Amino acid sequence: MTLDPSYELIPAVALDRLKANFRKNLERRHSNLEPVDFRPVLKLWMPTGRAIWLVTEYDQEEDCLFGLCDTGQGSPELGYVSLEELKSYLGPCGIHVDRDCTFIASRTLSEYAADARARGYIETFETKGE
Repeated sequence: MTLDPSYELIPAVALDRLKANFRKNLERRHSNLEPVDFRPVLKLWMPTGRAIWLVTEYDQEEDCLFGLCDTGQGSPELGYVSLEELKSYLGPCGIHVDRDCTFIASRTLSEYAADARARGYIETFETKGE
């Protein structure tokens, strides 16, 4: 299965937000201020497995996304992932990483991370009482 060349893993509007978030936190680090705990801008996932990435920032210079990363092995962690690697990764049956177009973040990244550490995986579906 080949990816449609017109398909955007990250739409331009979302990419602009990710870049702005990165710049804001870079400025804060240079000023010795705590980084902003953003809500994830988007959710990327592997349709053929349990891998999920909740992304808050994009470092254009390094071509890396920052967020909560879970490769489906039971150890979600905050960190960076190469955008190029995500775009080129092929799972079983030639399936590519995709974005969840229905995802709307209801919590900050650190709140998702705390929940993921407790569960052992990233949960993005909200239930009553959460």
